[in-house]
Parts: sequence; structure tokens; C-alpha cells
Amino acid sequence: MGGVMLPFYYLSVTTNLIMGFILVCSAKDKEEFSIKYPFLHEPTFLLVLVIFSGIAAVFKLLSPVAGSLPIIGDIIPALAGLAGCTVFFQHWTTESGNELTLPPFLSAITEFEHLIGYFCLAAGIIHLLFSQVLFL
Repeated sequence: MGGVMLPFYYLSVTTNLIMGFILVCSAKDKEEFSIKYPFLHEPTFLLVLVIFSGIAAVFKLLSPVAGSLPIIGDIIPALAGLAGCTVFFQHWTTESGNELTLPPFLSAITEFEHLIGYFCLAAGIIHLLFSQVLFL
């Protein structure tokens, strides 16, 4: 792996795993999950997660792990990061009372947050284990 890409690699893996874990675990019973883990609904936590996952996803597209092709080499973790970023941006807008809204084509993505959670988990685990594989 390239020395410059290493921090973004781990940031991408970490944010994908965190977002996937939160989305999958909260899908079973949202009220019980939010009572158990109230900090997950804090606007500051959500905003930091959105910023870190968005930055990691963009940089994964711009500078892939060494040995991979640009854009194609890290497309799955980048797409998972962007999808998770979209879902958590929606969560942030509702929790912070902000009046920002997503465009209609992006707000349609948020309806599949449980599937996006599994996608983020899978992308994080697979990318951690097989970083040099094309399309991962």
C-alpha cells in the first residue's frame, strides 16, 4: 500500500464499519437502540461521521490503494461510504433541526438504509481483508 493512501484506507474501512454497524443494529428496534446508545443521535457525532466518511470516499476515488486502478480500484468502499454518508446526512438534518434537504434522487437512497448498512459492513470487512483486489 502507498504511504500517502494508508490513512484514507483505514478511515474508509473504519467509517464503513461504523456506519454499517449502526444501520444494521438500529434497524431491528430503533427506539431500543437509541435508548441504549443516545450519543448516536447527537448532531455533532452524526456530522463528524458524515464529514469523515465523505472525505474518505472522495479520496478513495482520487487515490486508490497502491496496485489498483484509479476510480475502479476502490469503487465498492467509495460507493458504500457515499451511500452511508447520504443516510447519515439525512439523520443529521432531522436530529439537528436543520432545514437542508437532499435532492429527490438521493433521498430515495435513504429508504434502503438497512441494505446500505449491510453494504457498508461488507465493504469494510472485504476491503480490510483484500485491499489489493481490483474493484475492492
